[in-house]
Amino acid sequence: MDLPSGAKRAITLPATAAVLALLGASSAIAGNGPKVTPVDVHFLVNEVTSARRAITCTGQDGPYREVRQTFVGRSEALYFNGITLVPDPNGTGTLVVRSKLLHKGTSGPTGFGTFSGTAYVISDATGTVTVVGKCLGATNDAAAGGLCEALVNGPNPATNGKLIANFDITTSAPDPSTGDPTTLAGTLGGSGSAEHPAVVVQGFCEQDADDTQEEVE
Repeated sequence: MDLPSGAKRAITLPATAAVLALLGASSAIAGNGPKVTPVDVHFLVNEVTSARRAITCTGQDGPYREVRQTFVGRSEALYFNGITLVPDPNGTGTLVVRSKLLHKGTSGPTGFGTFSGTAYVISDATGTVTVVGKCLGATNDAAAGGLCEALVNGPNPATNGKLIANFDITTSAPDPSTGDPTTLAGTLGGSGSAEHPAVVVQGFCEQDADDTQEEVE
């Protein structure tokens, strides 16, 4: 798929730390008490096949395969404003995911394994990186679930802060030659499910004795 020029530049960034430098964001907002805002994100991304790297190794209970992939696509975000869910420009835009999948076997996902990676959003509203974070979870065949943590800093102050989100992912369209996933589709927040919430937290409750802010970490 074709990307805006800003997105192409972002993909070449050497590390998540470089994207964090762009944000200049903190989970705490100075002078304010805590605030938690529920969010709901849906995404669909496709693999950049030229970036795939895969190795196999012998594990304690048989062969394993580790696949590193890059995916690019779309993220659509909503947040709860106290009355209803409304569009959130911070999390809506081009989504880039760099992932590592470890699973048993020598071809596509077979049985249990682990999923980890980094992700960032280039907002439609600003053309800049507004969300960057990391995810870690477990996999079973063609699905994964776990926890994402991200910093958010964009045009919507209501959802600037630290994102803590349960994620659910399904994979599809596996490469016929390897069985590796070529698309990821999923949610952060589970569309309001009580078992899979996602929230953005701002502010803090406590301060150290020397008046240094104690952030939510």
